[in-house]
Amino acid sequence: MADDKKKKKSGGIGSVIKLLLVLIVVAVVAFVGYGFTLESKPHFERSVVIKADADDVHEWVGDLKKWDEWGPWRDEDPSIKYTYTDKTDEVDSKMSWTMKDGKGALWITRTDPKNGVWYKFQWEEYEPTDGYVKYEEQEDGNVKVTWAFDSDVGMNLPMRNAMHFGRDAMEDMFQKGLDKLKKKVEEN
Repeated sequence: MADDKKKKKSGGIGSVIKLLLVLIVVAVVAFVGYGFTLESKPHFERSVVIKADADDVHEWVGDLKKWDEWGPWRDEDPSIKYTYTDKTDEVDSKMSWTMKDGKGALWITRTDPKNGVWYKFQWEEYEPTDGYVKYEEQEDGNVKVTWAFDSDVGMNLPMRNAMHFGRDAMEDMFQKGLDKLKKKVEEN
């Protein structure tokens, strides 16, 4: 009879361990399966209308040294440190930074005072991604400024999940920057 009690106790612990293993396998399969349903090329975008013309907006967006004045990053990490190439307002101009969460770089690939700035963005060792701050003149003489970012994470399931669950934070960051840009441009 004592042997039966031992078997029941050890069988109970074994059952719990098996159940935990099954739950872990189910969670992993769900994570992987869900990851395959997420987009491999996410696009993030926010816009704002500024009471100014494209040239006025370009004074702030076309020069990487001015990005710190309207970008949202310093609000997130006041200790951020930037370095720049000698030129900061033309193709191949680059800014790099270090902050508490890591380091990154951004460089201009195309710039046009009437249409905007296109850039490459690289965080840590990840592949560079594309982004832009585009200007669109409105009929009322104002300009719509759109800040967008495109990524291609391919089959990288953790990155698909990160991009999906980070979408709101990324777009909120863009909106904060655009709101600061609007204020800077309209005050001048």
